[in-house]
Amino acid sequence: MVGDSRPRLKCIQWEYDGLSDNPWSMTRFCIGDSYPFYSELKFGIESGEYNNQYLEHSGTIFYYGQDKNVLVKTDSLDLNSSRSIKRHSYKAMGNVRRTKLESFFEGNEDRILYVGETVRFESFSSFRVNISSQNEGVRLRRLSDQNDVRQAARVFVDGEEVTERLWYVADSNPYKRWLEDDFEIPAKYTKGKKSLNIRIVPVSMSKEGKNTWNEAEYQVFCYNN
Repeated sequence: MVGDSRPRLKCIQWEYDGLSDNPWSMTRFCIGDSYPFYSELKFGIESGEYNNQYLEHSGTIFYYGQDKNVLVKTDSLDLNSSRSIKRHSYKAMGNVRRTKLESFFEGNEDRILYVGETVRFESFSSFRVNISSQNEGVRLRRLSDQNDVRQAARVFVDGEEVTERLWYVADSNPYKRWLEDDFEIPAKYTKGKKSLNIRIVPVSMSKEGKNTWNEAEYQVFCYNN
């Protein structure tokens, strides 16, 4: 709604005519948004396909929380390390391909080039990770190439499928291809255990039946009481 300065109560924002080189400007109150984090937050914003457009931005942040660690990192699997692969009993099955990737992360540090390899497969991958027996649930964090859209997989813990959700990333970015995304495993699959056997089974979300899942690293975090 270019040129309309009336409040927009439904989306909790209002819009008006902006700068001469921009079609509009916007103020938004992110009251309903939440940003889960481990120990700190680093905020950034991009404008355009790969941060290639002019943007003026300012913001105010209000923080409400408790002064204690909720997430504790207990393990990590690096698929670019043969030692890590062996230690975690990692294996991938079904037309396994390793692909070198030289690209960037999204955000303020999007000029730093990261080089690594991703693993792609058709059947499944499996690995073993250490956790705290006092956990109240586990978070898996994957590093991957987000060039391909609609990456999805079923997740199994000690042979039992996590039926609450599918691990699914709908978006993609062909310019800043490195991506970290999370999957939450409820406590009923993890509580009282010191280790987990994880199995990742890719699922096609395209009409063509194409599997786009790939992985380069996994980090493991446990929720504390």
